[in-house]
Amino acid sequence: MLNLDVLSQRSQQSRRDGEIQITEETNQLRHSHNGTQKHATTLMNATQQDIATCQQEHSCETQIYQGYETSLIYLYSAANLLRSDSEIHMAQESVCQRKSVDQRMR
Repeated sequence: MLNLDVLSQRSQQSRRDGEIQITEETNQLRHSHNGTQKHATTLMNATQQDIATCQQEHSCETQIYQGYETSLIYLYSAANLLRSDSEIHMAQESVCQRKSVDQRMR
């Protein structure tokens, strides 16, 4: 009978050891899972921040491009005005030269 008592005690001790080991492993898995979740959250936040930064940079680049485009339009308009002024001035000189020639001929 002594052997049965010893076997029973050993069996109970083994079961308690197994329960303790399962509990410890479960706690380790929970801790690991929490760490993984925190890491994933950190990466997600960093990614969202990177996306926001890229969008902001793209917006700035778009504004710069639009500024260049507007500047080119102004330069083109100014060049057209100068050309028109030049053409008008040349036409006026031509008229003045004709008047001068006409006056000389009279």
